[in-house]
Amino acid sequence: MDGKTIKLNYSTGICTVILLLFVIVISTVFRIPHGVSLAFTVSFAVLAIMAIQYIAAYPLSVVTMFLLMLSFFSVVVNALVSRQAQIGFSYFKKLIMFDCTLIFFSTAVDMKVERSARRLLVCAPLLMGVLLCVSYYFLGNRGMIAHSITLGFTNPNFTGIWLTHLLFYAVYAVSRVKRRVTRAALLALAAVLTYLIYKTFARSCFFGIAAYALMLLSGLLTRKTKLNRAILLGVAILPIFFAFFYLAVVQTRWFTDAFSFLVAAGKKLNARNKLWLLAFASARGHLLLGNYSGISDGLGTSQLHNTHIDVLCSYGLPSLVLFVAFLYECMDKVNERVQSLPQYLAFCAFIGCLCIGCLEASLVAGSTGLYFLTGGFLILAADNGEEDDSSALPLRHDHG
Repeated sequence: MDGKTIKLNYSTGICTVILLLFVIVISTVFRIPHGVSLAFTVSFAVLAIMAIQYIAAYPLSVVTMFLLMLSFFSVVVNALVSRQAQIGFSYFKKLIMFDCTLIFFSTAVDMKVERSARRLLVCAPLLMGVLLCVSYYFLGNRGMIAHSITLGFTNPNFTGIWLTHLLFYAVYAVSRVKRRVTRAALLALAAVLTYLIYKTFARSCFFGIAAYALMLLSGLLTRKTKLNRAILLGVAILPIFFAFFYLAVVQTRWFTDAFSFLVAAGKKLNARNKLWLLAFASARGHLLLGNYSGISDGLGTSQLHNTHIDVLCSYGLPSLVLFVAFLYECMDKVNERVQSLPQYLAFCAFIGCLCIGCLEASLVAGSTGLYFLTGGFLILAADNGEEDDSSALPLRHDHG
């Protein structure tokens, strides 16, 4: 599929969704809930059309196809056997968004995107970041929940995840520009965004940024743009192993002492303990097809604060295995194409976003546009075509 471009449909669709995400941020800052709802609905429709066009033009991988079919089958069976399922669009919305996320990630890996769309993909998040910073410092956008800022979003964690994505785009942009003044401005934006992320006290974002920084530092020190496949597999399975580790040590003295600095008002270290224990109990009773209806009280709107636990409980163990395989497949394809520092930065950003999934499930639970910003990093990481290599360092391309 390399080198093939849907010139009118795909790139235009990308630009349309980016602009709609900008509308979402504007509506959030200025407290226009109908604007958020309308922009989200239209962006969802555009992505659905893009997904249909892509499937019609190109065959999906076996892993993706089986995951789409199995997740759909699981939710339908849940709806049929559950007495509390409130069947309607809202009930299936989470599944539809999950499937659209899978297809969009596939398109991001396989499709060539026009230069104008790629530029907008980078510039729009920068403008979103500037708007959120300006709103905080100059427009009085300082709403808080439990002493953590929200900037108009539903909760501090969601705010932090948005800001983290915008931070990663700002760092990527630094690697693409040559003028020192522009770089300085972008670094200043990145610094302010980092401070605002700290003000959200979203620990999932701290974890994602730490993973991003670790991967970036490793690449700069080894001067390699290719990651070992064992690392890719580790990233693909990390959230579920993180959950097991967390449940095993969260009540121990050494853990509470070592990570006491992460405790904040309303945010205890064991905040996920009860939820994840209940989630695993549900999963044990619905191992094959999940409990999509039961874990959401028939509404289909659950969010279990861990991507892999959410997939396991919603669609079952086989779907989780396929989801891990899907993530590995996406990363492995992109890993083969990374040749420059900007591409490597985008790839590290995607990995950082996946690591946020250790403590949040927004990527698979129908978040308002975040999955598009995450998939955007795949587009930027996979592209090695039209633009000059602006690597600041002569990186090697071997797997080592």
